[in-house]
Formats: sequence, C-alpha cells, structure tokens
Amino acid sequence: GSSVVGFQLGTFGFSDQPVYTAQQPEGTGAFYSVSETFVAATIAKNFSDRFSVGITAKGIMDKLGDVSGNAFAVDFGTHFHSQLGGKAVRFAFALSNLGTNMSYSGQGLNQVIPRTGTSDTLPGATTVTQLGVPIGYLASDFGLPTIFRGALAYDIVSAKDAQLTLMGEFNQMRSNRGAFGGGAEFAADHIGGSGFGIALRGSYSYNPSLSYSNAGFTNGDGSAYVQPSADKSAGLAYGGGIWLAAKSGFQLGFDYALRKMGTIGDVSFYTVTLGW
Repeated sequence: GSSVVGFQLGTFGFSDQPVYTAQQPEGTGAFYSVSETFVAATIAKNFSDRFSVGITAKGIMDKLGDVSGNAFAVDFGTHFHSQLGGKAVRFAFALSNLGTNMSYSGQGLNQVIPRTGTSDTLPGATTVTQLGVPIGYLASDFGLPTIFRGALAYDIVSAKDAQLTLMGEFNQMRSNRGAFGGGAEFAADHIGGSGFGIALRGSYSYNPSLSYSNAGFTNGDGSAYVQPSADKSAGLAYGGGIWLAAKSGFQLGFDYALRKMGTIGDVSFYTVTLGW
C-alpha cells in the first residue's frame, strides 16, 4: 500500500581490552569492553505518487567499561521525484540524530583518592589516616551528532535498460562545517536480453572539517612544525557492481568500492546482495 513499517537493530563493540594508567603504563591486569547498540522503529508513507515522508525513533545505548550512557533520537526525511526534460530527477533531505543528550553513569565514575600529606589529616588527628577519600566524577552530557543532508540526482541519459545518473549531496553536522560531494553512476541491465547487469560508479567528497592547519604548532625545539602535505586524492571513491536477476524473481549481486581516506589510507567496501 502507501505505508510501510520497519524495525532496526544495530550493534558494534569489542572486549578484553587491557587497562593502562599513568601509574601502570604496562597494564593493571584488568580488562574492559565497549559496546554501542541502538534499536529503532520506522514508519514511512507515500502522500502522492511523487512525494514520500519517513520518520524513525531510536534508543541508543552506550557502554564503556563500567560506565554506561543512553539517549533517544529521531530521524526525519522526505523524498520527491519528478521529470525534468523528460528524464527522472530526484530530491531528498534527511535530518538525523535529533534528540536528547548522551549522559553517563556507573561504578566506573566512583573512585578513591589516597591521602598523601599532613594537610590531609582529619581534625583532631595527629597522623595521616590510611583511608582514602571516596569521590564521584561528574560526566558532562553531550549532544548527539545531529546532521542535515540534502541531495539531488538527475538521469542525464535514460534509455530502456541503461542510464547515467549524476548526483550531489550537501551535509552539515552540528559541530562541523558544511561538507559536500558529487558522483556519477552508469548502469546497464538485461545485457543481451539476459538478467545480467553491471554498474560503474565514481564520486568525490570534500569535508573541510578534516583539513588540518599548521598554525600555532611547534616542534620540541621551538621550530615551526611542518605537517606533511595533505593527500589531494582523499575523498575520492570509485567502484562498480554486477548482478543477475532470474525470471523466478531471485536476485544475486556483488558490489565493490574503494575510498581514499587520506591519512588513514584506503578503505575497501564489499557488498553481497540477495533478493527475491
């Protein structure tokens, strides 16, 4: 029909990480774990044959060692498609992670500070007690990474089984400067009358918040710090995909993409798709 309901569950984490402190740089012998989990429900609706709206509500749970936090957020987005010069044009925007602040609590914030000097003596006492002072750290709340995205796509070539699409996106995170990117995809389907198809893709994204400045930085001897030149190819991505659609409705696909991430190197993405 004109409406759809969906559910999501996502988790990421790792365990058995050794604990290091300034007093015990070789490790304390203790271990900690980290987990990031969210659960979400989505409802979306077509208000016409060209315009649709969706909203997602999600709970976010974060655990770092003996400290845990939680927050609630919503995502909201719209999608509009039409014709321009007889070819498909699509526009969409999304507002993500609009919600409460992340707040933390737990036993990990409770600590004991030892008494180390005569100034720590209790009133009326002549010696320093061996008992430490129990304290509780206060963890500051912080906002979720709210981000706005707007995107536009246009099929400059549109044939029965082939199309060339240009697309662009602008995004603005609450704590960063605006970023933008553009890309293109060529896709051909039913090659030779079969269920076989291919796609070639390329894009470039620019994020000024990832640009670094040497201003104000010096080496240990007081000389000016010279940062290695930035990788001009950072933000470039390219790849492609193949798929096979059987007459029974079964679909099998494989996609690959390589994205250049500058200082941290290149990242490869592999996607396997099954459908019916």
